[in-house]
Amino acid sequence: LVNLVGNAIKFTESGEVVVHVTAEPPEDGKAYLRFAVSDTGIGIPEEKQRIIFTAFQQADSSTTRKYGGTGLGLAISTQLVQQMHGRMWVESEMNEGSTFFFTALFTVRDAATSKKRNALRTKGVRALVVDDNAMSMRFMRTLFESWGVSALEATSAEEAREQLDTARGLGEPVSLVIINARIGDIDGMELAGELATDDLPLSRFVIMLRTTNRHSETVRAQSLGLGGVVTKPVRYSELYDKLVNLLDDQPATTIIEPVPAEDVRLDQRRLHVLLAEDNPVNQRVAVRTLEQVDHSVTVVPDGRQAIEAAQREKFDVILMDLQMPDIGGIEATERIRALTAADAVRTPIIAMTAHALQGDRERCLAAGMD
Repeated sequence: LVNLVGNAIKFTESGEVVVHVTAEPPEDGKAYLRFAVSDTGIGIPEEKQRIIFTAFQQADSSTTRKYGGTGLGLAISTQLVQQMHGRMWVESEMNEGSTFFFTALFTVRDAATSKKRNALRTKGVRALVVDDNAMSMRFMRTLFESWGVSALEATSAEEAREQLDTARGLGEPVSLVIINARIGDIDGMELAGELATDDLPLSRFVIMLRTTNRHSETVRAQSLGLGGVVTKPVRYSELYDKLVNLLDDQPATTIIEPVPAEDVRLDQRRLHVLLAEDNPVNQRVAVRTLEQVDHSVTVVPDGRQAIEAAQREKFDVILMDLQMPDIGGIEATERIRALTAADAVRTPIIAMTAHALQGDRERCLAAGMD
């Protein structure tokens, strides 16, 4: 599943990647799950769709040059699926996208005990969902239907205003509004402020956020008086509990759940981090992750500049990619250790690598990494 999702993201420059899981009816205590990973990427020619499951085969050599190969990924994935008594196949159209399917056999267990809910239910509640993503809207529609919620839909700010006005005119006002963090170029929280009225206060608005900026946007939502936030992809239980909370002003469940790791703010000092990484995408991901927990980051694209930076200023930790142009991470670490051997405090150096070969960890430690 990780391999298929990774490939889908790699070959999709715009649009979306969706994972869909369905269950076949169980037989003799076992059931097949069918996984589908769909993308809106470049697609695969029909004549190439069979050979891509063969080791080291790529649909087109130009694809390898532009995107990088899939290597042994699909071949290994196929073997793993076969060991789980399943199969893997693909459906694709050029320039439209691809869907990779696989099945796997699982043992059926007794259903877990459902969460204890308050007597209040969402049946009969009217809600408005504002989102310009068709797949997200379809998912929300399915959720609301299962809860008995009558959901209006809007894909723009203007349509949202019209839906609310129409509902009031019919004497069937909306009780809750769920808005995506961004609707085109419009900020979702600002739109909530424009749509709010005396009979539909901001406390009845929920914002759907991406995980990348959850903490800062959650703080912002609280300061504005919004009803709350949920993170995309939206979890069934999280959204249900949020809606019941807003409608009932009571805890939505008697179960105490652990706080998600991304919400935990550690009582830690601010670190000055040196990141040695030549890949621009990896740079952005690492910098954003570190800055979210309030660390400062200096970025260099190769080992030579990492050595110069380590001599020039003091860092609390160094993140070192192994594969870099000019001087790689191993050699850069050896030189930094030699140049800073007399320092009173040893700066931790942590390897970042896609390597998973036997001996890589030992090579890193031998070079002076931590």
